[in-house]
Amino acid sequence: LQPHEEEPMMNLIAYVEDNNYVLHIFPRKAHRPRQYYLEGKEQLLISPGAIDMAGLIITVREEYFEKIGKEDIEDIYFQVSLPVL
Repeated sequence: LQPHEEEPMMNLIAYVEDNNYVLHIFPRKAHRPRQYYLEGKEQLLISPGAIDMAGLIITVREEYFEKIGKEDIEDIYFQVSLPVL
């Protein structure tokens, strides 16, 4: 997906359900959203990993948990995810 990278940017979640292997692949276009690099009150230190990409947002600080909104989450996913084909 990124020719200049050694490994493809993606997150994987795998599990077994009813004796079948299930694999969810989340292709990435960025490692971190722009909010990660902002300063002051605008900053959100969120760097989505596999669990975040599956829908469980982990915040490293309580203040981020309290201030993050639906629009922020949608924007973060838009920045780091490749579109569904």
